[in-house]
Amino acid sequence: MGVLELVLAAAAGAVCLAIAAVIWAMANRRLSDARTAALQTRLALLETEAAAAKSSVDVFDSAVLAADADTPARLIAGEDTLAACARALGCAEEPAAVLACLGGQDGRLKALLDRGAPCAFQIRGPLGTVEVEGRAAGSVCLVKLRISTSAEPGLPGAPRLAESSRDLLRRGKLPAE
Repeated sequence: MGVLELVLAAAAGAVCLAIAAVIWAMANRRLSDARTAALQTRLALLETEAAAAKSSVDVFDSAVLAADADTPARLIAGEDTLAACARALGCAEEPAAVLACLGGQDGRLKALLDRGAPCAFQIRGPLGTVEVEGRAAGSVCLVKLRISTSAEPGLPGAPRLAESSRDLLRRGKLPAE
C-alpha cells in the first residue's frame, strides 16, 4: 500500500466520520425538538391552571399572600381585596405591612410562620373586620384574607368560633368529645 492509497483511505475515513457526526447531530436535534414541544405543551397547561386559580381567588373576593423564611411576604392573587383589607386594618397596602398588622412574627401568625400550624381568626380594624386563614404548603405559608361579610358586626364567623372552641377546650371549659 502506497502513500497515495493511505492518504485516500484517511480522507475517506474523515468523510465517513463527518457524515456520522451530521447524522448524530440531526438525531439529537429531533430529540431536543420533541422535548421542547412537550415542555411547551406542559407550560401552556400550567399557565392556564395558574390563571384559573388566580381568577377564582379574585372572583371570591379573597387575597392570598405567601410568606417564607427566605423572601418577604408577597401577593399571590387578589390585589383589590388586599387593598380593601389594608384599608380596613388601617395599614399600608403592601403584603408585608398587612401581615405585620395581622400579628406577623410575634402574634397570631407566629405558629403558622414558625411551625406551619394552620390558623383561622378574625381581626377587627378601625374600618372593618378581616377574616384570616393560614395554611402551610411545603416551606411556604399561605395566608388567605377576606373582608368579613357578617350581617351583624359583633357576631363572629366560623373561623373565630372554631378558634374560641379550641381555646375553651384547652382551658378545660368545654367537655372533650
